Amino acid sequence: CPEEAAKMYAKAHALEPTAQTYRGLITSHVQNGEHKFAYSYAKQLVELMPQNARALAAVGSVLAHSAESHAKAVRLLESALAQDPRCTDAIVALASLHVTNNRLSDAVSLLERHLVENETDDMYTRYADVLTLANELPKAAANYAVALEMNPSNERAKTGYERVDRLMHPSAESDDGEPGEGEPEVEPSDMSDDDML
Repeated sequence: CPEEAAKMYAKAHALEPTAQTYRGLITSHVQNGEHKFAYSYAKQLVELMPQNARALAAVGSVLAHSAESHAKAVRLLESALAQDPRCTDAIVALASLHVTNNRLSDAVSLLERHLVENETDDMYTRYADVLTLANELPKAAANYAVALEMNPSNERAKTGYERVDRLMHPSAESDDGEPGEGEPEVEPSDMSDDDML
């Protein structure tokens, strides 16, 4: 529960402010829809760690939740990536923002470009999610498969792979006996960056 998480992080933060407590407060406030509080903590984190790409990405991630601030969020997230091309927080937040703005080719290009430095099952899964949205189904299936080779327990990759398989083979029956659908079932909200702050 985000409310409980915010309380727990606030207690820990009061005892000893750390980058982790800042990120926990930012994430929980965003999840509670309390963007002013999240933004305030993100700015404090940047003041504490001015040359840190993850801190900069935290501010960009918070701003990404406001349509009026999307341009500023993109600039901050790109700046974070210029500081550290391996900053997964910035990569995920920027890709999510591109998806939200229906700029799927930009999201695909961004994740593809940074996949070399961030070869994790989570990143391959996120890349495959965006490929699914872009209706690049064979490529999405291949990337879900890579994620599952890296981590056979990755439930999101399993679900994604099964979904793409049904989309590529619509005549096949799904597990519940319903015919497969012909349209991608991934929503932009599936690209949430909240857990990456």
